[in-house]
Amino acid sequence: VDPGNAVLYRANAEAGAAEIDVATAEVAEQLAPHKMVPFVVFHDAFQYFEAHFGISAAGAIALGDAADPGPRRVAALRNLVRENAVACVFSEPQFNPSLAATVIEGTDARQAVLDPLGAGIHPGPNAYPAMVRQVGAGIASCLGG
Repeated sequence: VDPGNAVLYRANAEAGAAEIDVATAEVAEQLAPHKMVPFVVFHDAFQYFEAHFGISAAGAIALGDAADPGPRRVAALRNLVRENAVACVFSEPQFNPSLAATVIEGTDARQAVLDPLGAGIHPGPNAYPAMVRQVGAGIASCLGG
């Protein structure tokens, strides 16, 4: 469409890919010591992130975005947290954090917030690498205690 700027577009794409590679390498290093540490997410928004970095959530609080989990689901999650020595339960800024607090009540699990929407990240060419770094740092920090 714009052959006169093809070289510039190619250079921008290569620079962007390189920045993503740097960010993912940093996060892989941060998460490496925590690969076997169980955690619970608010909802399953991180499955591609988990697969890429070789980590896996033991469960999710909400099975969908339409409704909060009922008492039976919360009780099952509390058992999961206890039985699996879950280190951290993550909430999200757009959902009720008291659900995560209820799930970890009476356990040694910690609670932290992960933002799959990147609301606090400035839009622009570095937004995606910043989001990868933010999510990785949040997970590593909570799992590492």
